Amino acid sequence: MSKFDINAIETFLTLAENGSFSVTAKKLHKTTATITYRVKTLESHLNVALFHRNTRQVRLTKEGEHLKQRLEMMLDDMNNLKTELVQIHQNIELSFDISINNLMYDKYTVSALLGFLSKNYPKTHFRVRREVYNGVWSRLLSEKSDFAIGAPGWTPISNRLDHYPMGELIWVFVASPKHPIRHYHGLLSNDILRQFTAINVADTSIHIRKRKGWLLKGQHEIVVPNLATKLAMHIDGIGVGFLPYFLAKPYLDSGQLIARQVVHPRANSPFCFSWLRKEKGHITQTLATMIKEKHPIMWNFTHHLDLSKVSNYDKPPS
Repeated sequence: MSKFDINAIETFLTLAENGSFSVTAKKLHKTTATITYRVKTLESHLNVALFHRNTRQVRLTKEGEHLKQRLEMMLDDMNNLKTELVQIHQNIELSFDISINNLMYDKYTVSALLGFLSKNYPKTHFRVRREVYNGVWSRLLSEKSDFAIGAPGWTPISNRLDHYPMGELIWVFVASPKHPIRHYHGLLSNDILRQFTAINVADTSIHIRKRKGWLLKGQHEIVVPNLATKLAMHIDGIGVGFLPYFLAKPYLDSGQLIARQVVHPRANSPFCFSWLRKEKGHITQTLATMIKEKHPIMWNFTHHLDLSKVSNYDKPPS
């Protein structure tokens, strides 16, 4: 029999907790001699001293501390294994990764979704990520995400994916009222726009081609990590560009931003829910059903989208 068996592990951990051979023997209903033999056999097998011994107490060596940490982790894993196997048998994902487009990200809606999922699937480890542009597709196609909210386009970019349309995002060209563009009116040409710095959010895609929000040939650009920074830079008069109308409207109303008409306005951007078709787990099926049944938790992500081009069958109730 291996010297590293369950009896040796139990004896080691009990002695490490109590610091006494006699107390350990009493707890395990063994003689002190048996406990001493098991510990010496384990130390001999590992070829290291696991305890410092004196007449008053027994304490762990640094090697013993490391072994204790590793064994406790192993026992935790073993205790969780039965639950995990049951969950796999029930086709419930052990972990679930959700990618959300930064344009659709709302902390309250995300909290409601995670609250629902955690209540119904308490043993699953959930993780939510914010992605930009093709970063949503990139994580889904590389199978690093299980579900996408706000994937660009009406339909998936691969037949490996299933989908459901969400709606369109409307854009508006903005700048600060203190920016030099304030002197220009009417329909602004590319030659006029090109002289001003464009502010863009970095595409988070890794596996497929990155996209630019808006950039003219030869135009200077500043790339920022998120939409909040882009908004702040427009308000501060650092650059120009397109913002989602729902985000810009309060600042347009307050006069912190101004809108301009441009010769080539940015077209509305369609988005969809998407997920991998293969071997759909219980959580994926639940979310897909919630979308098709117009559950508010899922359809709240479409709150700022234009649904006029989504078929009546697909629209959530008003």
